[in-house]
Amino acid sequence: MIPVLLDDVVVPLSMRAIQVADLRSWSGDENAQTARLLASVMTHIQAAEKPFLGRDEALARLRSCLEAASAGKGGVALVSGEPGIGKTRCAEALLALAEDQGALALWGQCSEQAGAPAYWPWIQVLRDYAEANTDEELRVMRGS
Repeated sequence: MIPVLLDDVVVPLSMRAIQVADLRSWSGDENAQTARLLASVMTHIQAAEKPFLGRDEALARLRSCLEAASAGKGGVALVSGEPGIGKTRCAEALLALAEDQGALALWGQCSEQAGAPAYWPWIQVLRDYAEANTDEELRVMRGS
């Protein structure tokens, strides 16, 4: 299977970022790469289809953190609360906003199963970051 880009289809910027990130590193291993591309696309489609209700204040606060980060100001935003109140959905909405602004948005997630490796969310984020950049870009960022 060969990746195909459909120029006539209007695709949200966040979906184009997925296409670029995944197709940039296309290795020719059709099964693994195709499965990864489809999983990324489906995750974003499913997030976009979910209604986002009752979390306008939380998203406004997160949006202001995103604006500060875009202006070069570092910081951390913690989304916490009881199970099922919309923490993941709020983070998905922020991720979509960041990607639509052209940011490289990375996602790490804790496993609810016992035995997950230490620092698992950070491992996922760093792995995705490395995959989104060429070896040369990574060397420049490291300063070597």
